[in-house]
Amino acid sequence: MSTGGQALMLARLQALDGTSEEKARVAAWDVARGLFDAAPGLDDGVVARLAELVARRTWLYSWAWRLAVAGGVGFALLVALATIH
Repeated sequence: MSTGGQALMLARLQALDGTSEEKARVAAWDVARGLFDAAPGLDDGVVARLAELVARRTWLYSWAWRLAVAGGVGFALLVALATIH
């Protein structure tokens, strides 16, 4: 990334009124956009499909995490009931 690009990204981060998560998201998309602009054959359609893929995988991973937590809680309850019994 050029010095001008870094300065622009820094200015965007400082001007953005939001949470640190939103600022990190802006920074990540700026870096990704720079990579996509530098690579031939990557147009807005490819970027849109990538965004859909990331959103879908994030949704799936969040459900996997929720199920893992539920399984852990269920196992802990079984152990507690077995100990009490």
